[in-house]
Amino acid sequence: MSEFYEPTGSFDTALRPAPAVQKENRVLKRGCDRIQWFAEFLQTTELSPGGVAVREVRGDGSVAFLPQVNVGGTADFALLRRTKNLLKKISEYDRVTFVLGSCLFSARSVRAHLENGSRLDTPVLDVRPDPRHVIHELRSDRRRSLYEVQAGTMVARMAAALASVLPAGIPMDMVVQVPRVQYYLQLFDLYAQGTLTREALEHWTGLVDARHELQSGAIEACLKKYLAANEVHAPNIRVSDFLADLVPLIHSKIAHGGRIEPAEAVDFLAGANVFWRMVAGSQMPSSLREVANTSYAVEYLDLSAARQSGEKSLLIVVEHVSEHRIFTAADGLARKAGLDFNSCAVYPMERVLTPWNGRLMSAYYRDPGHVLVNQDGIKYTPEEIVDAVYPIRDVVPLGDALSNLIE
Repeated sequence: MSEFYEPTGSFDTALRPAPAVQKENRVLKRGCDRIQWFAEFLQTTELSPGGVAVREVRGDGSVAFLPQVNVGGTADFALLRRTKNLLKKISEYDRVTFVLGSCLFSARSVRAHLENGSRLDTPVLDVRPDPRHVIHELRSDRRRSLYEVQAGTMVARMAAALASVLPAGIPMDMVVQVPRVQYYLQLFDLYAQGTLTREALEHWTGLVDARHELQSGAIEACLKKYLAANEVHAPNIRVSDFLADLVPLIHSKIAHGGRIEPAEAVDFLAGANVFWRMVAGSQMPSSLREVANTSYAVEYLDLSAARQSGEKSLLIVVEHVSEHRIFTAADGLARKAGLDFNSCAVYPMERVLTPWNGRLMSAYYRDPGHVLVNQDGIKYTPEEIVDAVYPIRDVVPLGDALSNLIE
């Protein structure tokens, strides 16, 4: 979990020792330098670092600084990552693929009900096998959560802004990466070990299918809206179906009351994908949950691979900052296998944060529900709030906008 402070152009030396101030300034400068590099790499004058940053204190006590980045009329705070083997300029690549990632639900928007009649308050995707807690029913609101609405909007908005400043003539693909089969696997371990009933697992796959269609369709529509506003000719847009080959096997196992071993799943996938063969030949995941998590990094490598001999392909990742480990894992897997993984990642910060215990939390961890009420008793839906704070163009400096938002 993270605690966010409003942006500041300079650090308060009266509140922090000089060595800490110096370290923070170095970190901030490094972030701004990365943004400046990104502008030069994209060969555009429409991308530049701003003069403010957000200081983020994470749950493990570490501190990160998200500098302001201005791109194509859009202002955000964002982290930037890149692989070391990138070419000097984007014009040296033959194709660019964007991947826009978003999870389903939010950490607490799916409730598990136990056979003894009680409710399990642990977020469903965090449940571990426990024979004392047999889940027989899963319930979820059909409306999208604040996290889903915001995550889909902010990645679509940033991807469209970046697409608008790319040099003309570079073929461009956009892949909406919303998990589906991964979410089947997240709970399959519980079913295999007796913590989840067969009926509940079947209901779960139906919930996931419906939610996947809802969220991926909303992101695709949002992306088209922002692309049109940025006067970007609509590139090839598709929704990822990664791991779809596993679906018949999963349903067969459910129908016959069987289980899937992690090695069985990886070997099955490795038959048609060279990157899964790399996973099979290295450290085998110990659970289906790990197979699901590994699949995101494998898909990065698959999306960045050359589609024809001699093609130079670049992957640009635009995701929620909590997913930065996927990029690190993909880079590590590529290095271990000696692959030429060319990619950079941009992680825009959430603008809508929710108060809890005196701190400002990510909506993913502390979703306030599907209707928010202000001090005057006026109700707002997540869509209304997100539409207000993610305009087509920013009409005020983001530092001022965010300061007004979180005060």
